[in-house]
Amino acid sequence: MTLLLTVTAIAAATDADGDGFDLAAGDCNDADRNVHPGAVEQCSGVDEDCSGIADDDGACPSCATETDGERQYLLCEDELAWMDARAECSAVGYELVSIGSEDEDDFVDLYAGLLLLDEWWLGLNDRATEGTFVWASGEPVTYTDWLLLQPDDGAIFGEDCVEMNVSVLAQWNDADCANHKGYICELPCTATWFLDGDGDGYGGSTSLVSCIPPEDYVVAGGDCNDGAADVCPSATESLNNVDDDCDGAIDEDDFDGDGLDGDGEAAAGTDPGDADTDDDGYDDGLEVDVFGSDPLDPADPPTDPGPGDTGDTGGGTPGDTDGAADTGSPDPDPGAGGAGGPDDAVAWYGGPALCGCAATGSPIATGLLGALVALLTSARRMRARRDDVRGGR
Repeated sequence: MTLLLTVTAIAAATDADGDGFDLAAGDCNDADRNVHPGAVEQCSGVDEDCSGIADDDGACPSCATETDGERQYLLCEDELAWMDARAECSAVGYELVSIGSEDEDDFVDLYAGLLLLDEWWLGLNDRATEGTFVWASGEPVTYTDWLLLQPDDGAIFGEDCVEMNVSVLAQWNDADCANHKGYICELPCTATWFLDGDGDGYGGSTSLVSCIPPEDYVVAGGDCNDGAADVCPSATESLNNVDDDCDGAIDEDDFDGDGLDGDGEAAAGTDPGDADTDDDGYDDGLEVDVFGSDPLDPADPPTDPGPGDTGDTGGGTPGDTDGAADTGSPDPDPGAGGAGGPDDAVAWYGGPALCGCAATGSPIATGLLGALVALLTSARRMRARRDDVRGGR
């Protein structure tokens, strides 16, 4: 019991974020070093000083704070010119509001209508290029709510900044940027969206930050060819000299089932779509990795592939490669190239014998190798029958 209490006390006293305050000392978020008793309160919707109240101590200007889901707004009744209003928003980490949908417009209209002012600056403007309206935040313009016959650039010195007037259906009008109006700030969004040019659910390199997804933008990136709908991170790699799954490798899988992946096929110089490039009855992977024979040379197959010399198919001398069935004892020649003796296993595999004990004639190793031999022989004979049928023989 004493040990348990001691461990608990140590855990409670741990300062996880290294800000000098642990939970016992009043840290209300021990995973954020910017949040602790005595921290400077920011206009962020977060209780940085752990007072129990977010945005207190005058952190925000004399503005009404409203929150809609992940979006947070300041509706400020200090009437300023557009540039000054934007500077006030920026000073507390906000930007003049960007309205991206009818639902967001209705929310802002509602709360602006509860205050005394009628006219409110938005972030929309065409200060850079006349007639091309952009949001100060850089978000794309996906929604507008203009008054009839607006915008008209009607002032003597031009009208390059956009206001919302709650007295006329809260619709929008371009106005002289020097005019003084209330202003609405919005806490910048952090969601990144990617342009999905081919509609496969993944975007390419073109991205932007926005509270809501603009048209044709998606949350997932990583598409290495945004002009091909069958190329994306979740695609299945195909044998087509294309990086279908966008992992940086081309045709890297073992498509022909010969035991060699794309790199192995490339190193061996074999065809990644053909399990038996030289058509000698042995898969490329087995020739390269197991027998050490040339997968590109039909004259260099593992013709004596195991104990009992089952590689020959006629009547002939044990241990030879004359194509005839061997007669006599299973292994009259126990050296490399014979009918299946211990040294043969080393020669065929190009290294230590199977299980590290075949050099002493282990019946276990011999049995495993014999099974492999039988399988390969059967496959070769089936291929021969197939070729006979194709040739009309």
